[in-house]
Amino acid sequence: GAVVASGLVLLISGRRGGGSPMRLVLAGAALGATFGGLTSVIVVNSAETYDRFRFWVLGSLAGVEGFGELGRLAPVLALGFVVALLVARPLSALALGDDLARSL
Repeated sequence: GAVVASGLVLLISGRRGGGSPMRLVLAGAALGATFGGLTSVIVVNSAETYDRFRFWVLGSLAGVEGFGELGRLAPVLALGFVVALLVARPLSALALGDDLARSL
């Protein structure tokens, strides 16, 4: 899902055609609002889906027995943390320049 959304943002913003960073941010915000609205429509139409979504969003660990199941998440979380540290500096808003950072 995230790969498709990223591709759509790049496509909408015209990144390959020399699009500006501002267009990229606006395309991402618009697509995020659209997908957020679609998620809301799906969740609101079913009480069972809403309950499961609510527990997922709030981070419920209901139904987890012991730390064995949570231990399987440790490598994924560690990898995500390392990747986040590696890409944090290049993705910094300040790396886009002072004027653009102020406008964001």
